[in-house]
Amino acid sequence: MSVGESRRPQGGPPLRLVGAMFVGLFIAGLVVSSLLGGVTPSPFGAAAAVGQYYRDHPVALQAQAIFLFASSVPLLIYAATASARLRQLGVTAPGATIALAGGVAASAALSTSGLLAWTLVTTPDIGSNTALVRAISTLSFLLGGPGHVVPLGLLLAGIAVPSLIIRLLPRPVAWAGLAIAVACELTALALLSPALAILLPIARLPALIWLVVAGVLLPRRRTRAHTAANRVDTAGRTDTSVIAPPAPAGVRLSVNVTNFSWPDGPGALRRHLSSLAQALDAAGVHTLWVSDHLWQADPFAKPEEPMLEAYTTLGFLAAATTRLRLGTMVTAGTFRAPALLIKAVTTLDVLSGGRAWLGVGAGYNRDEAEGMGLFLPRSPSGSPGSLSCWRWRVRCGAPTIRPFTVSITDSSAP
Repeated sequence: MSVGESRRPQGGPPLRLVGAMFVGLFIAGLVVSSLLGGVTPSPFGAAAAVGQYYRDHPVALQAQAIFLFASSVPLLIYAATASARLRQLGVTAPGATIALAGGVAASAALSTSGLLAWTLVTTPDIGSNTALVRAISTLSFLLGGPGHVVPLGLLLAGIAVPSLIIRLLPRPVAWAGLAIAVACELTALALLSPALAILLPIARLPALIWLVVAGVLLPRRRTRAHTAANRVDTAGRTDTSVIAPPAPAGVRLSVNVTNFSWPDGPGALRRHLSSLAQALDAAGVHTLWVSDHLWQADPFAKPEEPMLEAYTTLGFLAAATTRLRLGTMVTAGTFRAPALLIKAVTTLDVLSGGRAWLGVGAGYNRDEAEGMGLFLPRSPSGSPGSLSCWRWRVRCGAPTIRPFTVSITDSSAP
């Protein structure tokens, strides 16, 4: 794998920055238009009053239209960045897609509302037609009101719900986001009665503030410091207790990764593996296994397709997770010297906080063994002798490995 391929995935622009830009431009539009033209009349009021306001305050309405259209751009960037960030953090549920769809719809509604307002004040022929002015101003209001706030709630929910499930944000912040998202959806009631339009500012202002807060707190990658279940005990050691509800008694779920031929090529393996492991870690899966082969062993894949060395991969996965057990399914007993295998497994166990499994088999892939210069007996009769030596070493816990002999009895071996 080349240096370029192992480069860390890009996280996009800072969410706090684009969130602050969106909120700043949106509020600036309201402030500037109010200073230049006072309070904009409700489009549900008298048609004559609405038309007169648009004729008397073109500069105020142009300024508001410009700021509305401008604010839609950072909102779109925010939604795209947040969706990509959630996927990088291991979100496999629809939350990331819901956030993106909601952000795109909210941005489109906001920009269209601004363009309609701009059209009203820059087209002389429209101003004389009171009915047309009212129709366009009403459409602009609906797009900038419930047409914007309702999908904005989807953006909030798409971020808040996954953050609750895998604890990306502090729980009070995530719950607040979900509550505000519900309030945003309720603004659709403004379509039933103009009196319910009061729900729009009640839901929108907290939503704008929450997006900035979430942009500040949402991590770029999952670490122990961002996992609410990880605590520090009095000895200063990280508590790697289970961060998801345990499985029913007697049931332990595990996942075995046998094929590394994922999309985007070898350069994306690091991202795919860490995302998978972190999702399993958060979901309460008991163990993640990897195959111990040097050639691709999937019978439906070609031998030359990507295959990672097992114990190096497990070390990487140990650093990306906090509670997931890790092991090989399974190690070929003759592929490594017993002392080297013991050292690899015990090192993994120590550095992962006691989460390593040792799975050992006799091996079976003769083409792989011969192609890579590895020893594989013609029958597994020698394996029990090796295994007894390994069990003795692990139980004794010797700090050093003393010389010892491993015998493989096989009359047919070369």
